[in-house]
Amino acid sequence: MDIFLIILAFIVAILGVTGSLLPVLPGPPLSFAAILLAKLSSMSVLSTKLIWIMFFTALAITIFDFISPSIITKKFGGSSLAAKLSLVGMIIGTFFFPPFGMIIGPFLGAFIGEFIYNRKASNALKIAFLSFIAFLVNTGIKFFYALISIFIIIKGLIS
Repeated sequence: MDIFLIILAFIVAILGVTGSLLPVLPGPPLSFAAILLAKLSSMSVLSTKLIWIMFFTALAITIFDFISPSIITKKFGGSSLAAKLSLVGMIIGTFFFPPFGMIIGPFLGAFIGEFIYNRKASNALKIAFLSFIAFLVNTGIKFFYALISIFIIIKGLIS
């Protein structure tokens, strides 16, 4: 059973890495699930405290991934309409146009919202670009979490 759990943990961990790069898969939750699977093995020395830390980190990253385009849009001078439509674009894009909708949705939402608000295409494009930068930052954070998860699994099994 231990071998099965370890193999399954690594398969799910690889899916977690893939999910950190492709918006269609939930990278951090998959990476956390991989840690849990490794913890179930009798060969694991992973602590319960570490499991909770990784759980809350995955939860925070997942929530931040959905709300950050809207926050960044607002923080860098975008209108509240652009911020709201960026979030709407993220939700619509994720569910109706995967995998690229998660990239294009916030960009278009922020662009449309800012253009409606101030009728300046250059400013709307700047705000939309910042929304895209938020996507890239989120991808980096999720990828880093996925790699740390793999390291934790390996370390927890060979210690």
